[in-house]
Amino acid sequence: MSRPSVPIKLHPSGQTIQATPGVPLLEALAEAGVVLDAPCGGEGICGKCRVVIHDGAGPPNPAEEKAFSDRDLQAGMRLACQTLVTAPIKVEVPETSRLATFHQILAESTPSETVDRDAVVRKQYVELSIPGRGDEAADQVRLGAAVGPFEADLDVIRRLPAQLRADRFRGTAVLAGPHLLGFEPGNTESESFAVAVDVGTTTLVAMLIDLATGEELAIASELNPQTRYGDDVLSRIQLAGKDGGLARLQQCIVEAVQGLLERLVSTAGISLERIYEVSFAGNTTMQHLLTGLDTRYLGEVPFVPSVRSSLWFPARELGLRIHPNGRAYVLSVIGGFVGGDIVAGMLVTDLVRRPGATLLIDVGTNGEIVLASGNHVLAAAAAAGPAFEGARITHGMRACAGAIERVTFDDRLEIATIGHTAPRGLCGSALIDVAALMLDYGVISPEGRFRTRADLPTDAPDDIRRRTSEDRENMSFELASAQESATGRPIVINQADIRQLQLASGAIRAGIELLTRRAGIEPRDVSELIIAGGFGNYIRRAKAQRIGLIPPSIPCERIRYSGNTSLAGARLALLSGKKRAEAEDLAARTEHIDLSTDPAFQWTFADSMIFPGGY
Repeated sequence: MSRPSVPIKLHPSGQTIQATPGVPLLEALAEAGVVLDAPCGGEGICGKCRVVIHDGAGPPNPAEEKAFSDRDLQAGMRLACQTLVTAPIKVEVPETSRLATFHQILAESTPSETVDRDAVVRKQYVELSIPGRGDEAADQVRLGAAVGPFEADLDVIRRLPAQLRADRFRGTAVLAGPHLLGFEPGNTESESFAVAVDVGTTTLVAMLIDLATGEELAIASELNPQTRYGDDVLSRIQLAGKDGGLARLQQCIVEAVQGLLERLVSTAGISLERIYEVSFAGNTTMQHLLTGLDTRYLGEVPFVPSVRSSLWFPARELGLRIHPNGRAYVLSVIGGFVGGDIVAGMLVTDLVRRPGATLLIDVGTNGEIVLASGNHVLAAAAAAGPAFEGARITHGMRACAGAIERVTFDDRLEIATIGHTAPRGLCGSALIDVAALMLDYGVISPEGRFRTRADLPTDAPDDIRRRTSEDRENMSFELASAQESATGRPIVINQADIRQLQLASGAIRAGIELLTRRAGIEPRDVSELIIAGGFGNYIRRAKAQRIGLIPPSIPCERIRYSGNTSLAGARLALLSGKKRAEAEDLAARTEHIDLSTDPAFQWTFADSMIFPGGY
């Protein structure tokens, strides 16, 4: 017998929602459509899912005592992820705790070379001879003589005779490789479409492509709905291992992709049935979750994926509603944390054909690094953690409206926010900017230690000095005052935030150092460093080198941005069968390196956490 639901009254709207007894308030609100920002996945670490319980607040737990002052706790402030719904409560959800609806999502990439279109999906208009005495060839044989030998599902073969005769054996055959997807009346060769999807940990981006011309017709994007279960892949792997968790994660992302498909065809004015293939590129975990593959062993040493090769199957097996026999293609992966998005990046940048030693890095929670030097290709993942996504940073947030995205200094500190609104926090690009600024003016040492206002260099500008804390027990640097911020609280960087940045930056720097060393070169010998991915596109090269995220020995002019190479690679896989085969070859020939097994990893990582010299 099920227990009665527990009412939750939302303040100030007065709306009442019903919750299952014993579930976290975070989950109960999400089921009712009130989605809170919880980048740590409900572990009580990030402190972002703040709510005010006006009636029915229980005693705070240790995570809440750490997140709030005594005054805030007495006022009813709690973490939604730590509050279990056991009795009726009245809850206020501050706007700053809600998951932002606008996010800065990168869809563009550096234009790739023009490719010869030899798409796997093709259409061919045919006019066949009509059967008669002396010409009694089977319908399958008759069509195969015109378009080449093909395979077909039973339902396609069942419909073929009637379809051929309906238009007197004239029409358009739709093929995907050796598979006959269908037979359409009339000449529809100009109506052939496909969709490329970048399945990011944080965002989803989809592009509608005209296979007949190669033209990009429309782009749509949104926040990956899985972020409600945590910002990083490890939190999702943990959820997927629980009863029903994998199905829940797969369903929410498939529904989101379907929503993007519907937005694309609405923009272009075409039918979903005219989409014949969808390609996907993402990190290994995201591709596993999309396809419903077991992720348990991605979360255990030695982090083994279920598959390494590409997948190609009927799209209906994912629950996607496109052409009834349309196909889904998922790019190959290289290892447990080096996925199809990196393979797509290698394909788009033509990495292995570039002269000299070339680095491709995707800066994020899982910082992927590829080094191509001659015929030798090495790839590794650096566990950077979620600092660049704003998690575990006191006032960190994703790149959405209200996030400080740039920090500059010219006599006084200037901040720029996404959406040009009052600041709510800061995202990863601003975190790098401000750390570089603090190093330049001696607010922090190369070891990352804060200095108080009294300990600053004598030539520190007045505006830097006034923003630096005098409290040795709680040292910080202020970016925006309580009056300037949208939250009513000052936005600061503190010692714990700098430590998180050192861990993230040091992990990627150590990965670069170890891969170049394994290839027998120094970082300064790298001919070109290509930064891919949504976050990487927004960081400033000089600032990234100032904090050591990118080795300072690499000349700045050798560093370039390539944008969303994951989406661009998924697009190439649709337009060119040769490029698709090339992507699979790239994944197969790349040597995957587990950095943690390198004897030099620990000391290289520790050394890489130290910022380049300065004050």
